Amino acid sequence: MRAWVAFFGLVVLTNLGFGQYGPHEVVQDSGDLEGITFASESGKVYLPIRELGEKLRVYIGWDSDMRVPTWDEKVLMDYETTKLPDGTNLIDVSALKRFGGKFEKVLDSQLFTAEYNLTAVTIAIPDQWVEVNLKEQQLRAYQGNRLVLATNISSGSRGHTTPSGEWTTGPEKSAFRRSSKYDDAPMPFSVQIFGGYFIHGSSSVPRYPASHGCIRMPLTGINPAKYFFHWVNKGVSVRINYSWSERMEALMKSGDDVDEKN
Repeated sequence: MRAWVAFFGLVVLTNLGFGQYGPHEVVQDSGDLEGITFASESGKVYLPIRELGEKLRVYIGWDSDMRVPTWDEKVLMDYETTKLPDGTNLIDVSALKRFGGKFEKVLDSQLFTAEYNLTAVTIAIPDQWVEVNLKEQQLRAYQGNRLVLATNISSGSRGHTTPSGEWTTGPEKSAFRRSSKYDDAPMPFSVQIFGGYFIHGSSSVPRYPASHGCIRMPLTGINPAKYFFHWVNKGVSVRINYSWSERMEALMKSGDDVDEKN
C-alpha cells in the first residue's frame, strides 16, 4: 500500500508498513521469493504475478479485450506471461524493465533482484525436484517449496514394475522418440530417469499401473507431459517410491505447496 505523505512542505511517496523514505531510497522487502524457471526458456525467471505485485506494491488487473494480466495498469504481452497448470498467471520478471523497473542477477550467486517504484525484492532460484508415488499413481514436481505440477501417472504393470529409488533426469531428453524394445511405441516428451526408463507422454494413462516400466503422463487437458518436458532440467532429482517423502508430506500438510490462482 502506498500513500503520499506531506513532510515539511514536501510530498514523498512512501510504502506504509515500512516507514517513511526519501524519494531516492529503495525499500528492500525482507525475505526471498522463489522463482520458477523452465528448461526450454533459458535465462527467464517467472513468478506468480500477484505474488510479485504484492511484494512490489503494484496493482494487478486484467485486460478483458486482450485477455492478459496488467501490471500497474499496463498491458503485458503474451511473451511476458505464462501459466502454471493450475491456472496461476506467471510473469517473466524481466518484463519490469519495459515499465521502467529493474531486473538484475546478483554476481556470483543464484539470486536476482527486481525493483519497481523504489521497492525491491530478492528472488532465489531453488532446485527442481520430483517425486512419484507408485501407490497413489501420482507425480508431483516442485521448484523449492513451490508446487509446479501435480498429475496422475501410470507406472509399470505386474512383471514390468517401475523400480523405486532415487534417480536423476537425463542424459536423454527428447521431444519425440520411439521405443526400441516395444514395437516402436511412440514416447513423446521423453525424459530419461535411468537406463531404459523414461517419464513420457502417452495417449493411455489409466489410474493404475499399465506400462512396460516407464512412467506415463497424460497428453490431454493441460498436457502435463509437455509441460513437464519444457520445465524440467537435466540432473534433477526424481524420487520413486510407494509413499511421499517427509519433506513432501510436510509441504502437503502445511499447504505451502499450493499457490493461490492469480
